[in-house]
Amino acid sequence: MTRPISLVRMCPDVLALSQWALQKGYLEAGCSDMGYALHAATKWVFTDFSIRPFVLRTRQSRQSSVELLGYVDQSAKVVSAGLESTSRSPGCAQQGEIARMLNLGDVLAKDMPKRWEVGQRLSFEVRVRPVVRSRLGRFGGSREIDIAAWVARRGERSGHDKNDLYLQWLDSRLRLCGARLCSGRVNARGKTVVLRRPRKQGKRELNLCNGPDVVMSGLLEVQDSDLFAEGLIRGVGRHTGFGFGCLLLAPLATAY
Repeated sequence: MTRPISLVRMCPDVLALSQWALQKGYLEAGCSDMGYALHAATKWVFTDFSIRPFVLRTRQSRQSSVELLGYVDQSAKVVSAGLESTSRSPGCAQQGEIARMLNLGDVLAKDMPKRWEVGQRLSFEVRVRPVVRSRLGRFGGSREIDIAAWVARRGERSGHDKNDLYLQWLDSRLRLCGARLCSGRVNARGKTVVLRRPRKQGKRELNLCNGPDVVMSGLLEVQDSDLFAEGLIRGVGRHTGFGFGCLLLAPLATAY
């Protein structure tokens, strides 16, 4: 199976987006993560496709401080045409305002390979939320728990440090995406408060949740071509629509 996938890069005006998100309720004081705000902004602008997963990171060049990179389940030609149309003729005033904040006129789209060779090795970088779902007592329900805390609670640490546990978690999630972890390292780790809407209908208030925020890089090997393509669009782990799980790829031995 082949499918068109493109990698999109844009350099949004984070300050303007933050002000807009605070006004609209997509961002709250005490929450610096822009995942929900970017999710909402791109949903407002893009009607024919979505950028998911995506990641907001410090840009490698000197021209802009941050960049958004993400995958679209369309060819670069289709994406570019849609972006140009939206940039020139937004459907409404708010769509035009968001298009300007996202700097749609400077967005770049690049086609990804339609097929991946089994056994192919690639350098990668990914920002993830390494959590598991844990049930809450006899009345059901569940919440997310840091995988390292969950293992420690169960008494299964077995001498592994937190970085080892995060890499083991990543390997298990990559295998669900048709790849395996050959080697890896934890580049950064911490806790991030993120903004989410509750799933229950009829409730509009936003909620905050604190959890692990980990950036890892290394070397992976493709084991299933079709599943790997699906995995790029699906993302790695949870919260893939809010700035986590975007698997950035590069030729072997290329450093990020």
